[in-house]
Amino acid sequence: NTIAINTTGDSDFYIDITPPIASISVLQNEIAPDFMELYISFDEAINLSKSEIFINYSSNSLANNFPTEENDDNVYSITELFPETGLITFEIESWDMVGNGIVTTRSVTYNVVSSSGNSRVASPDSSLFIEFDANDIASDASILVQEISSDNGTELRSELERISEIYQLTSVDMNIIDNVDV
Repeated sequence: NTIAINTTGDSDFYIDITPPIASISVLQNEIAPDFMELYISFDEAINLSKSEIFINYSSNSLANNFPTEENDDNVYSITELFPETGLITFEIESWDMVGNGIVTTRSVTYNVVSSSGNSRVASPDSSLFIEFDANDIASDASILVQEISSDNGTELRSELERISEIYQLTSVDMNIIDNVDV
């Protein structure tokens, strides 16, 4: 949002009051599934010296700076090991060039599932559970669970009423060979 003030009629004066909102995507690396690929894009240029990425898990937090070189498309990426299994929360502190700031958050769960034992995987908000029994999957594998944002426009359609969250379950190395309980 901007505020326009025109006192003389000769020129317009604009004030930027909108913070740079981050869009956060988390993927498993196709070659090494225990590595995460974190993609962050912004709707405007950010101040790289003030903006920061926080990866929170258990009672720990990792802080990462954005790359110091300017990026014309406002898309940044990090590839590193998932810090651990369980709930992982990404907090992106972003500041634009005029000092508007905001923290954008996204949570995922990352788990390793054993093919020879029982495993229970929860969604980030713990309202969805996936239960794997022995021999449900061909070999030990990892899984990433994320809640899909409700910003997909369906709430604007009057004939649709959303009654639950939508989750994305992904795994680059899981081969399900028997029924899994959800």
